[in-house]
Amino acid sequence: MIESEEGINNIDSILSISGIDMVWLGHFDLTDSLGSVGDFEDKYFLKCITTFIDHCKKHQKPAGFLDVNKKMLSHFKKLGFKVLGYGHDVVVFQNSLKRGIDMINTF
Repeated sequence: MIESEEGINNIDSILSISGIDMVWLGHFDLTDSLGSVGDFEDKYFLKCITTFIDHCKKHQKPAGFLDVNKKMLSHFKKLGFKVLGYGHDVVVFQNSLKRGIDMINTF
């Protein structure tokens, strides 16, 4: 998983490691490390995405992207991401917490 500016800057050497089958992009954490939290239109973030995709192609590694937003998933597929997932750890925690609170509220 590449989720920081440091990861983007070292992506060529990371993807050269034997045994890596695919590469996930941690897009939210990447924007955080770039100082543009959640700004997926930031020019430097978009440049990092291009770098990410270019290196995945160079090393013949499928690029992975995970989100809950259909429009964003579609957009990243068009950018060249081959492995798409639906979800977020935060959403899983929120849903679980909501179920727990709803259960407690039945008492």
